[in-house]
Amino acid sequence: MERNGRLVADRLEPNGPAERAGIRRGDEVVSVNGRAVNSLAAVTHQLYDSVFWSKATYSLIRGSVPLDVEVVLVPADRSSNDWLRLIALIYLCIGLYVLLRRWTAVGSTHFYIFCLVSFVFLLAALRWQVQRLRLDRAVGQ
Repeated sequence: MERNGRLVADRLEPNGPAERAGIRRGDEVVSVNGRAVNSLAAVTHQLYDSVFWSKATYSLIRGSVPLDVEVVLVPADRSSNDWLRLIALIYLCIGLYVLLRRWTAVGSTHFYIFCLVSFVFLLAALRWQVQRLRLDRAVGQ
């Protein structure tokens, strides 16, 4: 959670990576892998290219004491995102059907573009949701 320009660990997943690494509620996250962070977006940027099961070094301030902890990054549980994949595929299939079978119908091009854009937005939403879950687990938010 961001408070007054500081990034503070607010929620920790029970027995999650952050808790196992020793991060506690109220710890201020100063940097990740040696680079200063002051927002969730900055942490996401630092962790974006990280590999699962690798370690990320978090520099924290607990009270007024600085400390470093290593957090093992675990893959996000994606089972709850299956419905987004299904909806995206349905939009893609409908759009392809319209394009291939009814391309001469009035308004078919517009409908195809609508379905294609919906497919892209749903995939982007799925990617954002996965990154957010991954970040929440790593940071302990």
